[in-house]
Amino acid sequence: MNMVKKAVQIMSVCMFFCVFLYAESSFQKGIDYIELKTPLKEAHNSVIEIFSYRCIHCYNHYKFETLKKLKAKIPELNYRLYHTNFQQGYWKELNNLFAYAYAKDLQNNQDAAQGGMVYKLAGAYFDSYFVQKQDFENQNNLDGFYEIGLNVLGISLSELEAFMQTAEAKQIISQYEQAEPIALEQGTPTFIVNGKYQIMAGAFDSLEVLALLIEDLMKMP
Repeated sequence: MNMVKKAVQIMSVCMFFCVFLYAESSFQKGIDYIELKTPLKEAHNSVIEIFSYRCIHCYNHYKFETLKKLKAKIPELNYRLYHTNFQQGYWKELNNLFAYAYAKDLQNNQDAAQGGMVYKLAGAYFDSYFVQKQDFENQNNLDGFYEIGLNVLGISLSELEAFMQTAEAKQIISQYEQAEPIALEQGTPTFIVNGKYQIMAGAFDSLEVLALLIEDLMKMP
């Protein structure tokens, strides 16, 4: 009787590991993720969410705190937000604001999952568009649009313009520019793992599956 019981226990353990291994290896290239033809620069050991402040799905991820919850599960990775406006409206101005915020986060050793300046800046524009129903771009109101970001960053427009002349700013902007064609082709939000693998829309339906997929992709060369 004990031998039968032990055999059942062994079979249960085997079934558990088989299911686990299947879950780990069930993600498929071309369906759940694709490999970028041109990897993003300086993106090793990272998860980058390309988002738009006018995208309701991006706003939902922000409210759900997806990046923060991912960091709790996979703390060793660096989590970033790259904004895109699909090269429309005030996209250059917004990139400049996010570049300054990103530089400050680097100085403070923070990422977008830790409530840094990039996270706060994204939140301010999400709130303006979805909560306060402000649409400065359609109103052709650049001053009002800038005011939101400059207030979050605590700087003047002249200080931002001075920063944009630095080598650091130009390097950050070049990283953002790499993300533009990805967003134009795949939409937002989209997640890039290790600067090389793009998670496809519909590849996950929960935070747990997204975390498993990210961990799987981090193991790939």
